[in-house]
Amino acid sequence: MASVLGVLGFCVSPFLGDKWGYALASASLALAISIGILVHKYGSSRAFFTQISFSTPDRATALASLIRGESSRPHFASLAPRPDECQIVVDQLKAEGTATITGGPGEGKSLLAYHVAQALQHRHKTYQLHWDRAIGVSRTQFHVELEGELDALKGRLRFVIIDDAHLADETWIGDVVRELLQRAVSERDTKTLWIRTQNPESVAGEELENSVKIDYDKLAPKQTDFYSATLREYPQIFDQLGGLPPWRIVTPEQHGTSHSLHLEEMRG
Repeated sequence: MASVLGVLGFCVSPFLGDKWGYALASASLALAISIGILVHKYGSSRAFFTQISFSTPDRATALASLIRGESSRPHFASLAPRPDECQIVVDQLKAEGTATITGGPGEGKSLLAYHVAQALQHRHKTYQLHWDRAIGVSRTQFHVELEGELDALKGRLRFVIIDDAHLADETWIGDVVRELLQRAVSERDTKTLWIRTQNPESVAGEELENSVKIDYDKLAPKQTDFYSATLREYPQIFDQLGGLPPWRIVTPEQHGTSHSLHLEEMRG
């Protein structure tokens, strides 16, 4: 685009006379150079950040997606019960500007992150970092483009979620991400939440210091009440599920008066 503007300016200038022709040519060339610099500095079509919206589609359909066990989406935070750890993470973010959620695959780390984002949304604009889009890009180019995007994010206060951070940690991509986001946190206009999947074989002593992990002994009763209440209110969800989800739905009536049900039991 930059080169086209420059060429177009010089092609048209002879028809406008010396004074206006050369003025147009100079302006076109200056604009072309400026655009070229911006494209080089900030990249063109690649976007490493996307802003998160909590708008909810049809409630019954959204609940069916949640109960079916589909990948977490931001609007699930408006439907699912909030884990106790949400407030722990929020307090840590307010105190330190950064926090980490750890856990095994499918344990609700991303959903917890969306709960946290929802709790902060009145003051912060929430963004998700897609660091995997840097694959195939040079380190220098990624650094320049990510820095440019980070500086251009809207909102006086920003909240950035970095999912699958444990995978980025294994490459130089993680080094660049940490460098730039730590600087943003130090400037006190950005908070960061890192999500890392923990090796199932790791022991407690190997967990990241100060990381937050969901306690299912506390969450299970909330899950049980939520699923049973949802299915009583929206019985048509059974039709949308096309059968039971990967885990059994156990209502309080089936389980008895005790709510000591664990998610592992629900997965069956």
